[in-house]
Amino acid sequence: MRATNRSTGLAALAALVLCVSAWANFESDYVAGLAALDQGNYAQATAYLKKAIDAQPNPVRSVTINGNRQPYLPHHFLGMAAFRQGDCALARSEWESQMNQRMLGRLNTLRREEDQLIDKCQTSKAARDAAQSSQATNQTATGDTNAKAPVAPPPALIGAYDDYVAARYSKVTRIDPQSFADSRLRFQAYVLRAAARFALSRMGTGGMLNGARSDSREAQALSQSALDARVFSPAFRAFFAASK
Repeated sequence: MRATNRSTGLAALAALVLCVSAWANFESDYVAGLAALDQGNYAQATAYLKKAIDAQPNPVRSVTINGNRQPYLPHHFLGMAAFRQGDCALARSEWESQMNQRMLGRLNTLRREEDQLIDKCQTSKAARDAAQSSQATNQTATGDTNAKAPVAPPPALIGAYDDYVAARYSKVTRIDPQSFADSRLRFQAYVLRAAARFALSRMGTGGMLNGARSDSREAQALSQSALDARVFSPAFRAFFAASK
């Protein structure tokens, strides 16, 4: 009888160890998938994200990425990997899945990003150009003065963008979004400063994460535009969307 109890206990302990191991692996696979996606290794990103889903298919509150808590959104980023590889049908399937909708929850910024990319998949460039040309003609003909003309970015914003792309994050944090009168320029400045502060926090610079979150909220108060996936990392876009 004791031998049976001992075998049962060992089996339960083994199951617990396997469960803990799977949990740890799902986080490491998820982080590796985001890193591969950020580096343009889409096939590798897909493999890691699928491994994470196999180990943890259900929503969790958050995962740890470089010491920061982030949303767990494997289906969103699987769709992004598919989109980057030109597979629009697979991207749409991931984004419209019930599990992705559950995981996104109230992250409406990422929902809008998915919608915009799906629309981009479905609509040819020629069709979009024709629609834009027609709209411009109609606005001119009807005397529509509500449409805002593009605002040329000032040198300070261009410089901050160049510094961000070159990973000179400390210089980017010096930009003052309130110095720009136009709300669209302020939005871009807040996003750049938030992304720079987020990057510095991941590199170990203290006191940056709260500033990144505050800048993200200021940007979202100005505009609900989706962030450019070609410029900003998956981890930052998830952080930005979760900063409410």
